[in-house]
Amino acid sequence: MNIGIVITPERSRNKIIKALKEEQVDYTFINLIDDNWLDYFKGQFDGYLIYPPSFPYEWKNLFFKRLYYINDLIKDRMTPNLQAISIYESKIAMHDFYKANNIPHIKANTFYNLQDALEYSHGCKLPVVVKEDEGSSSVGVNIFKDRKKLIKMIKKSFYFNNQITKKLNFKNIKSKLSPYKKNFNIALNTKWNYFPSNTKRVGFIHIQSYEKIKYEWRIIRIGESYFGHKKLEDEEGFHSGSLRKGWGEIPIQILNLVKEVSDKINFDNTSFDLFETSNGELYFNEIQVMFGVSTEEQLIVNNVPGRYIFRNDNWIFDPGNYSRNGCNNMRIKHLKKILENNK
Repeated sequence: MNIGIVITPERSRNKIIKALKEEQVDYTFINLIDDNWLDYFKGQFDGYLIYPPSFPYEWKNLFFKRLYYINDLIKDRMTPNLQAISIYESKIAMHDFYKANNIPHIKANTFYNLQDALEYSHGCKLPVVVKEDEGSSSVGVNIFKDRKKLIKMIKKSFYFNNQITKKLNFKNIKSKLSPYKKNFNIALNTKWNYFPSNTKRVGFIHIQSYEKIKYEWRIIRIGESYFGHKKLEDEEGFHSGSLRKGWGEIPIQILNLVKEVSDKINFDNTSFDLFETSNGELYFNEIQVMFGVSTEEQLIVNNVPGRYIFRNDNWIFDPGNYSRNGCNNMRIKHLKKILENNK
């Protein structure tokens, strides 16, 4: 089997290569932002694993458009699918997708009209949560309890940029500098052939209603394998980006909800971040085809790593090291199954 790995210079390849070697498949890395990108989609590969970039905005836009142009050619031989890629690393696109597909989510408003945004700010219930469209972890998120500060943030987002500013601490400084560090490393590692830059985003604002969150859950589905854990709070009270995990059994209602929604929208190579409120309601926060993996295991029950599988109307814990190499072994196995089913 010969697989095309569709990627950009932004993404690390070490764990992908390790998984490909373990699964004993032939592969070629396809840089989708290169000028000769189309030459790789003329029949020489059995299937394609897609690794969209998380930044910069220009690369994300180009990556999606080029996949869109050839989607009919490869859609039965690729994972994840184009629709899942279309909402990757965009909170606005995710929220629109939730609304269009009746997926449980916390109400939010996206304004591209300044007067509409200001009118909303004068009458909305406080606090509210303002989010950058592409902000990573909790750095691009802030809670506004003061109406004057909210109005100031709206005007800043329309006149200058919509980057969230917070009190300076090590985490915030490190995260804000991270894109510049990544840009430099890409240029350095490619012998100064690629020069990604950060695009100024201005002229809109995304405001989400505030809910008291009890837990946030990270649930991963790849094929018929499910992994997950709690995302514990950091010192600022944010779950996203804390890198703190709470291991143990996943509640059945959460697994059922993720299976129901992922079956409905045909997202089977994806992570789902869900909020559980203090009164037990479940809302989808983020859906990502690429996700951070800070530990080798993504599910541990009673000190045993494994996965959940759904068999005979029951959830079964299956012990084993299934999520190794950043879940890339499972992605490869999933692609193999797709190709077998489409023969």
